[in-house]
Amino acid sequence: MKRIEKEIQRINRIVRELLDFARPSKIEIREVNINKVIESTLSLLSYQKGFKNIETRLDLQNPLAMIKGDESQLSQVMINIILNAVDAMPNGGILKIRTEELVAEEPVTDRFQRLHSPRRRRGDPTESDYSHMRKPDPLSSMMTRFSAGSRLVRIRVSDTGMGIKKEDLDRIFDPFFTTKAPDKGTGLGLSISLRIVESMGGEIKAQSEVGKGSTFDLLFQTSE
Repeated sequence: MKRIEKEIQRINRIVRELLDFARPSKIEIREVNINKVIESTLSLLSYQKGFKNIETRLDLQNPLAMIKGDESQLSQVMINIILNAVDAMPNGGILKIRTEELVAEEPVTDRFQRLHSPRRRRGDPTESDYSHMRKPDPLSSMMTRFSAGSRLVRIRVSDTGMGIKKEDLDRIFDPFFTTKAPDKGTGLGLSISLRIVESMGGEIKAQSEVGKGSTFDLLFQTSE
């Protein structure tokens, strides 16, 4: 009976992720307190078995400017990214989550030159264009959609896990791409997260080093 219950839960998760991917929920834009979303998400996930050996370190700027977005959708993004981080640390590790305000300008853009942003994925409409999120030369500064002087809020989620291979890093936002075992994931979590973040006018970037861990940055313009 326990095995049946576990498999039903797994099937339910797969179906839910497929529905989220194929039929995205309607975004309800309003002012969102990012720190509150993070704290609520961690409270929800902290009882899961995977968190037993995880040390969580929060560095949340307070006060922090509000952003415009969908609170429940942003919570889903945080769940996806945090659970990926926990899965990458099966023997325990450190999960760091930081929030901060910054201003979009050249020095800020330069700091992202080593971060990988998603390319246009197979199956996306031909008019989809992510060129503003990357440059072919990895030594060039990463372009962003934010104009100079824009006030931004950044969420940075870092782990000390296994890391992602360089050849896989450019594919992690592809639908159904996953390095996990078949019963551990569908490969839709990050793809759904990308869609949600972009629908809120934000950006998501990732960097990783095998054996040292991964970092995901989420950038949103403030509502002010």
